[in-house]
Amino acid sequence: MRVIPVHRLLIVSSACMWVLAGTGSAGEISPGTQTTQPASTWSGPSFREFSGVCQGQPKGPLWEHALSWDRWDLPWASCAPEQGKWDHPYLVNWGSRVRAYRDRNARLLPTLDYNAKWAWDRGERTYTHGDTRWQVRPREDGEFDVTVFKRDAKGDWRQASESTSKGRDKWPLAAEHVKDWEMYVRRVVVFLGRPPYNVEYFQIWNEAHPLSGFWDGDMDTYMERLHLPAAKIIRELGGKVVYGGWPCCGTLREFVSLLDKHKAWDSIDVLSVHYFPLSSWQYLYDAAKERGHHDKAIWQTEIAFTDDPGFVGNSYPRFLHWALTHDWNRPDKYKLFFFAYGSPDDPKAYGYQRTYYSGKELSHHGVSIQTLGDLLAGQKLRVYGPVTSSPPLKPESDERLSSLEAFSVENRIVVAVHLAANNTASISTDCNESLDSTHLHHGEPEITLTLPRITAAQVAKIERCDITGQRLDLTEAAQPVANGQGLKVPVPIRDNANSRAREWNKKASTARTFYIVLHLRAND
Repeated sequence: MRVIPVHRLLIVSSACMWVLAGTGSAGEISPGTQTTQPASTWSGPSFREFSGVCQGQPKGPLWEHALSWDRWDLPWASCAPEQGKWDHPYLVNWGSRVRAYRDRNARLLPTLDYNAKWAWDRGERTYTHGDTRWQVRPREDGEFDVTVFKRDAKGDWRQASESTSKGRDKWPLAAEHVKDWEMYVRRVVVFLGRPPYNVEYFQIWNEAHPLSGFWDGDMDTYMERLHLPAAKIIRELGGKVVYGGWPCCGTLREFVSLLDKHKAWDSIDVLSVHYFPLSSWQYLYDAAKERGHHDKAIWQTEIAFTDDPGFVGNSYPRFLHWALTHDWNRPDKYKLFFFAYGSPDDPKAYGYQRTYYSGKELSHHGVSIQTLGDLLAGQKLRVYGPVTSSPPLKPESDERLSSLEAFSVENRIVVAVHLAANNTASISTDCNESLDSTHLHHGEPEITLTLPRITAAQVAKIERCDITGQRLDLTEAAQPVANGQGLKVPVPIRDNANSRAREWNKKASTARTFYIVLHLRAND
């Protein structure tokens, strides 16, 4: 079970705990055969490819159009509960999970993480991050004294707390056990990398950082004893390395500096962060490009874990639009993994209303991602350029701003509109012009979209869709522009009073979201 870190909470779904056991043989340590999708056969970006989850199970409607990836820990201590003992049936059972996801045309990302008790660093150590210093001292009874110091206004270190610890799996491994860590990584990658599993991507650890609650040490030790040895083995065996999720308790500058210091850019195929805004992707994209790595993949292997019912609708189209305009030229280049899949339907329960499922029913997040997945279902997802609006909106990476993103997929054009409240009455319109009858109709605000390349003859149907999936037919309201080579579509801003979307959008912490869908006639 995970502990609760300082910077955010985590939820573990008890429905998917797997019990496994056994030993392995030396014959397993041989390279497997990786099977990946050739770029020449790739059908292009899709929303489902972009969207993943953490700690789920391959069941239910979300796997139809909304999800294609899941992420789970594959703990070292479960594979090797004792030094020299290998629990092979555990790994075999983990492989059965991989196959269950393959049956849903989905993939599983294993996170190789946490320390086996027998490999802990049991020596005295001191490490510092910013204005905090930790001192760990072993005791004769096998436990440890942990003292925390804080820097005062004069720059002097003052003791802040002292406690006793029995140790835990987030502690660094001892230098003499690096070879054991390497053996664990090698066995897992060889086994899961070969048919019938064909796992390609492996994440190393989870949120290594002194402030995260998932790493009780300094970052140099993490890179030298864990990341770099594991990354070398994964890549030698034909796999791809996903960084362990740089957490939001650390800065991106710190992350980039760490990779620079250890010359680790070449050890990583996927730059991964946790709980950062969209601007983080631009920062990492630019940093990688400046260092000669023009084509690094960028994922968020944990995002959300919020009770904001507007989060999915407001965030996902913005991330998706950014990805489609930043060289999405191969499979698996950009992804979001929602944390997490499920929690009990109980207001007192940990994770309540922060996950895709509340008990057995979809939560507001689950309904929102299902709506978006259904709207954008299909291959060859693209940005659709020629859409304007009145009031004027454009794509914005800042999640707090009103924004508009337009996509095309198969015979549909889907426009996502996010409107931030801009006055004390919370009327969500972002108007830079006078509020004449074009914009406000007797207190019922609307936005007008103009699509200059679309004619009425090309359109089978136009709908407004809210984040719950409730639709309003706007086909008859559309009017041709003056030259006849385009359409204007007036769209109500407010959700239907009978839809849950109205209440969800009221509670949204940033902007309310709705969609406009143009269904084009076949062959148009």
